[in-house]
Amino acid sequence: MKISSDYTSNRAWLRDVVGNQPMILRSVSALEFLQLFVGYFSENKVEVYALEESPEENIQCHIVENLDTIEYIRFENVLCSSPSQAVNDMLSDFEHSDETALVEALSKYYYSHEESFSGLNIKKENQKQFEELKDWAINYFEVEKIVPRSLHLSYQTPTALGNMSQTELNTALQEGYESALTGKKYSVEEVNQIMKEEFKQKANV
Repeated sequence: MKISSDYTSNRAWLRDVVGNQPMILRSVSALEFLQLFVGYFSENKVEVYALEESPEENIQCHIVENLDTIEYIRFENVLCSSPSQAVNDMLSDFEHSDETALVEALSKYYYSHEESFSGLNIKKENQKQFEELKDWAINYFEVEKIVPRSLHLSYQTPTALGNMSQTELNTALQEGYESALTGKKYSVEEVNQIMKEEFKQKANV
């Protein structure tokens, strides 16, 4: 099974897995390929739209009758959902979606489009969920506003995030955070919840 850590980037991994196949990257896989989400270390699951199931167990297929019903972009030999398609797919099934990936992607989209979401075509039925995430996405990378000061990455030598490679950052995130005061270790899921609650508290001040 092909995993992301065997490649120079998650994008290269996704290209090798689905390139030249009648599949469209969707959801988190699409956000990774569009470089709106950094991805995780040693990933193996790939989410796609397809006309039939794949024999590869790590390729999760969402079956459609016609690929042309999906809004996608062609990158040479890879078909990838557009940002609007990927975001709407995740908003419509938010309960089962990767919230971290979605919020990070919305944040990167916002700041790479002159601080605007205007290029995203959010469906009417997804608008309420989008509005609930919008402010969190805008402030996602403002660490001082979102992350409690008692938490820090669990790597040994202090390193500026800008100097970290993708692999180093992913590894740090996978290992989780620990409290500088108590030494308690937190899972990625716990940190995501803490970040979300912290932002809501600051937004209500």
